[in-house]
Amino acid sequence: MLFRSDCGMQEVEQAGRAVHWTYANLMLPMLFGAYGGLVATRRRALWRLRRQTLTADHMRGYWMRVGIGAFFGAFLSQILPSFAGDPLFAKLPPFALAFLAGYKTEAVLDFLDRFLNPEAKRDAEQAKAPQG
Repeated sequence: MLFRSDCGMQEVEQAGRAVHWTYANLMLPMLFGAYGGLVATRRRALWRLRRQTLTADHMRGYWMRVGIGAFFGAFLSQILPSFAGDPLFAKLPPFALAFLAGYKTEAVLDFLDRFLNPEAKRDAEQAKAPQG
């Protein structure tokens, strides 16, 4: 009986690369995005606790923010460096982008609104302009 040394090793190598890519490019940025969302949520919840204005409605919103932070962390750590021409984004590691996206979900949503709908930006600027 002959034993082949490469018996299925290429398939195992390919599967290992796929698992590594998934973990490094999707799972870890999702975790860092969720961590950024948790940090921001904790900061806001403590602020509301000090002012004694924390309610169940706020808590639901905070939990949703963690999930949105995880999604934005995975999404923007892959998309933003390739589309943004700013060299700062190209130099930042994807985990830092994921954390920032999770921490500042409102800023990310505003950026996407301005990027996808430039007419809304002009309308908002015209509404802010002093009339007279």
